[in-house]
Amino acid sequence: QILLRKRFFSRRGAMIGHRDSRSLRIVGPGKDTGFTLLELLVVLALAGLLLAVVIPRLTKIYQGVRSSLSRNQVEMAINGLGARAYEQGRLLVLPATGRGHTPSWLKLPPGWTLTVAEPIRFYPSGACDGGRVVLNYGGVRYPAVLVPPVCRLKVL
Repeated sequence: QILLRKRFFSRRGAMIGHRDSRSLRIVGPGKDTGFTLLELLVVLALAGLLLAVVIPRLTKIYQGVRSSLSRNQVEMAINGLGARAYEQGRLLVLPATGRGHTPSWLKLPPGWTLTVAEPIRFYPSGACDGGRVVLNYGGVRYPAVLVPPVCRLKVL
């Protein structure tokens, strides 16, 4: 018995399958190329579950990064007070404040406040007395120390 085969070619000339004369079915690539509706629904359901788990964590990570960046801005503003006193050639005093009050001349990012227990003096030489401060943001308190003589902020 002679086995007859009819070959199927793509438009570019590559063979994509053939028909076997005994079984009259197409064999080779292109046989099962689609997905069933059930398979698509399962994949979509898994993707939805994955997104439901991942998105809340991503928002927490984003908020943490944003909080960290703004805390760095606060630290830079406070660390720059010695240089500011030096540039202006005069004494700057960070006054003692109640909780949640910040001197108007000290520019902090929105939502941040500074609590100072005792006044801290920044001299025209750029040095300072040092002291304790508390950074406040969204109900979270970050106790810190200004270490003399350069008054670098050290968050505890």
